[in-house]
Amino acid sequence: MSRRLVLDPDAEHDLDAIFDAIAADNPVAAQRYIHALRERCEFYTASPLLGQAEPDIAVRLSLAPDQVRSFLYRNHRCY
Repeated sequence: MSRRLVLDPDAEHDLDAIFDAIAADNPVAAQRYIHALRERCEFYTASPLLGQAEPDIAVRLSLAPDQVRSFLYRNHRCY
């Protein structure tokens, strides 16, 4: 089954907020962090069984229980 990364508007907003918070002190670090976070998202998209199943969230999104997984990246949980 082919999977793809989907960033909904809330996720995009969260990434912007994370970037802004880090960039307030160090814009270069903010760029590195967001880039690494997106790379990690792509990795888990390609290797979805490594993430933690999130059937309750999938149901709330009207998706099949196996379609939402999560993983931690530093201080953030990504779905």
